[in-house]
Amino acid sequence: MTRTRDELAAETAPSVKAPLWTRDYILACCANLMTGLAFYELVPVLPLYLTGQLQVSSGWLGWIMSIYVLAAIISRPWFAHRVDTGDRKKIYITVYIMLALSFSGYAAAATALAFFLTRFIQGLIWGGMTTSGPTMAVDIIPPARRGEGLGFFGMTMTLGMCLGPVIGLQVYQQYGFYVITWSSLLLCLAGAGIASLIRVPRSPVQEPVYETPKKVLDRLVLRVGIPLAVNVMIATFSYGVVAVYSALYGESTGSNTPGCFTR
Repeated sequence: MTRTRDELAAETAPSVKAPLWTRDYILACCANLMTGLAFYELVPVLPLYLTGQLQVSSGWLGWIMSIYVLAAIISRPWFAHRVDTGDRKKIYITVYIMLALSFSGYAAAATALAFFLTRFIQGLIWGGMTTSGPTMAVDIIPPARRGEGLGFFGMTMTLGMCLGPVIGLQVYQQYGFYVITWSSLLLCLAGAGIASLIRVPRSPVQEPVYETPKKVLDRLVLRVGIPLAVNVMIATFSYGVVAVYSALYGESTGSNTPGCFTR
């Protein structure tokens, strides 16, 4: 069968990529950036305040800083299940507002135990943030550009990790610790407002299916990903130590710009 010139041209023409930088994708990246700024501007400041103002011991400081991550690990499987079976946008915004309110706990805390409990509660919430946010972004990104889209989306958190400590230490030196806590709260509320404007495609509601404990475990734990998870854990172990204690070390050496090193 003879084909027309237009049909031949259509076959040889390069395929057009689906647009990535849509309105909703840009809003998702901005909301993710706000999360990074709100959290990481507090990371180098908290050890300075705890050791300088509350005279917290190094043992208590280690527990206060690490309980956040342990709590996030505990809550992530539950949030992962909720995100798969519920309204992802609603979960994301709800958790975002809860994260914002949790920063007020730092302003009210006056003892090491109070800071420990605040960090634990906030860590549980952070597990939901880091689960629902990227999952919602996946729904917005075109499938053909998912790797590229997730790369840029993750980079916004890295940008917050870079700028947050610098901003936090500058604000702490000029205005004090409590301004930092309210700054983080306002950044989170702004991020939640941005996230509320995102239009997420509706996904079909899954029918509840009975699953044996073994099937639930297999679905939550990807066995082939365990070696990669161990590699990431080893790499981030050194970062966690440096990020937490670099500001203290900079203060002990008389450095005026420890934030530049922290980022």
